[in-house]
Amino acid sequence: MQTSRFLCLVVFTSFLISCGTEAIVHDLDEREANRILELLSDKDIQGLKLMEDKGRTVTYTIHVPSANRMKAIRMLNQNDLPRRKDKGYHEVFSESGLIPTSTEERAKKMAAIEGEIERQLKLFDGILDVEVQLVIPEESALRTSQDLRAKTTASVTIRYLEAEDNAKPLMESQVQAIVAAGVEKLSPADVVVLMKPANSFKAGSVTPAVALTGIRSWSQKQINWLLAGVIAFVLFLLLGLLFLQTRLKMIREKLIRLQTEIAKARKKPGEEVAI
Repeated sequence: MQTSRFLCLVVFTSFLISCGTEAIVHDLDEREANRILELLSDKDIQGLKLMEDKGRTVTYTIHVPSANRMKAIRMLNQNDLPRRKDKGYHEVFSESGLIPTSTEERAKKMAAIEGEIERQLKLFDGILDVEVQLVIPEESALRTSQDLRAKTTASVTIRYLEAEDNAKPLMESQVQAIVAAGVEKLSPADVVVLMKPANSFKAGSVTPAVALTGIRSWSQKQINWLLAGVIAFVLFLLLGLLFLQTRLKMIREKLIRLQTEIAKARKKPGEEVAI
């Protein structure tokens, strides 16, 4: 019995080790959580999405195996995940006070337009992060001539992942057209675009790592299969031990019955059978 208890303890401990996870990101919406799960799956890292119901809102937390925690965090940082939340019209004006001033209203309107443009540009594959800054001069009755009126301008900084052929997800002219279409009285020529590639994370640009030998070079799937094999082997030994104990118990009971019958056959009249 002590051996069976020990084997049960080994199996339970192995199960806990194989299932040990740690949370790496919290308070995500479902779309962002699914995006992170997709990235982790591409890198052979098993991710677990857990829902957190906070009453009015529902958020998600991503868990990964403890052994892959730092690798997963490194991958998220390389891909700018989770992404910064852009504030569009709904987010900006939902935070308005009771009586906002005209200056606050104008600033919030500009922030909302910037957020909407950033959100639209991030819909393209390969765009990691976008920063948009608008300069919209105030209308003045003193500036009657067209030459005296200041132009509406914009600057856009885009950080993106380069493809294998060094292609950009968007051309500068396309970015200028998208931004100009979303801002009143803004000409595409007045939009300054800075495209910044994430060169350090480009495919094929990473310095090859020193080849690892032994179990350290195995992927997560190989390690999981190894753990599953060890647990299955231990369970097989445990079942075999239980089967042997059951057989031994049955044999012992048969021996006792046989001894009892032999003693009854040999007993003399008036003697009791000693068991």
